[in-house]
This record gives sequence, structure tokens and C-alpha cells, in this order.
Amino acid sequence: MQGVTAYAREAIEKKAEATKCIARLAKQEGWPSDAIVVDVSAADAAKAPKHEPRSACGPLGLNDDETSYWRASQGVGWFFQLGQDGLEIDPGSFTVMTKASDGSWGAIAEPTKGTR
Repeated sequence: MQGVTAYAREAIEKKAEATKCIARLAKQEGWPSDAIVVDVSAADAAKAPKHEPRSACGPLGLNDDETSYWRASQGVGWFFQLGQDGLEIDPGSFTVMTKASDGSWGAIAEPTKGTR
């Protein structure tokens, strides 16, 4: 979470705004259970207009108008920006792959419980 927060903050032009941003689990239905968004505190979010899509924390942060989130595993983070249209795929089915020392490709191991 710290790495995602730091990387997203670097992309924000207004540094005072960036300090208010922090990564959290997205907990969005239909998204992977480990999906992360970078957002402001609940108190700051409550100040936004109630019936409009909300965005916060720059180009790598929360955007209620599209499907975009982070996933992180084994010290590496990926930003998925899937757009506004309804998805014809299940983003939870994405498998993050890595190249082994023998040149073969395989799914990365999921972090063990309690390491997220």
C-alpha cells in the first residue's frame, strides 16, 4: 500500500493535495478482492457533491467515472485503467505472470494471508 500511495502521489501536480491521498482496498463489487484505489479520507470525500462521480488524487487515483484500480503483489504494483464501458471480461480473472529463471512463464504466487 505504501508503494502505491507514493507512486500515485508523485503523479499529482499539487503537492499539498498529494499529501491527503492514501491507498486503500477498493471493495468494489465485480473488481478483484485485492484491488486498490488511492483516495482522500472519508471526511474529505464527504465534501464532494453527492450525486456526481467523484475523482481524487490525480491520474492514478480514484475515478468513479471509470474502472481503474491498482493491484500489488511481491513488491510490484500494476495500474489497470479499463475505461467507462461495461466490461465483457471479469477483471478478477486477470492473472499476473512472471518469467522464471528458466525462461518459462507462470502465474505469480499469491501473497500469503496476513501479508497484504
